[in-house]
Amino acid sequence: MTGSHAPHARHSILVVDDDPVIVRIDIADTGAGIPEAIRDRVFEPFFTTKEVGKGTGQGLAIARSVVVTKHGGFLDFETELGRGTTFTIRLPIDSQGAGAAEGRRSSAATGSSCDNAPKTLLRQSGGPARAHR
Repeated sequence: MTGSHAPHARHSILVVDDDPVIVRIDIADTGAGIPEAIRDRVFEPFFTTKEVGKGTGQGLAIARSVVVTKHGGFLDFETELGRGTTFTIRLPIDSQGAGAAEGRRSSAATGSSCDNAPKTLLRQSGGPARAHR
């Protein structure tokens, strides 16, 4: 996830719904990993490893602001040079919040029902999303 992306890197998104109060989303790649020298800076506004004119350096700063500040969640990453990086988002599930109410309205409108069985949604680059239980 640095300016020098590994060729043929794959990306995947994993959504885990096995906690009654937190939803976890893992976003992983098989790229070059994040060098140790810049790991403390990746969430800084305007920090970028890309060439001038290729990026604003605001993406991860905005993501952290939305996840942590606005939703009271958690955003962090694990990385290994030459193997890739996984960003983990954890968001609280607030049954009284607007998001939960909207989800209930959507389920009612489509006639679908929610069960409490843990669900995992996996999406890999170039492939469809798959739900697992």
